[in-house]
Amino acid sequence: KICGDRGTLRATVTHIDWKYFEETQPLPPLDFHFITKEDGITPAYCSEKLIWHEFSEDLNGTAFDVLSDL
Repeated sequence: KICGDRGTLRATVTHIDWKYFEETQPLPPLDFHFITKEDGITPAYCSEKLIWHEFSEDLNGTAFDVLSDL
């Protein structure tokens, strides 16, 4: 499993999964004020609405098969 600042990649010998969001997607500005829910007491936590892209693929063959096709 590989974790990056814009997503992650997880792979086995037979399967690979990517999950990422694009760099060009604007992130919301930081808000340094204490955020509460409607009651004014209960803390509320920031959440970002990111558009995630997911891709997965099954891998077939062996390293020998791939190298012999070059």
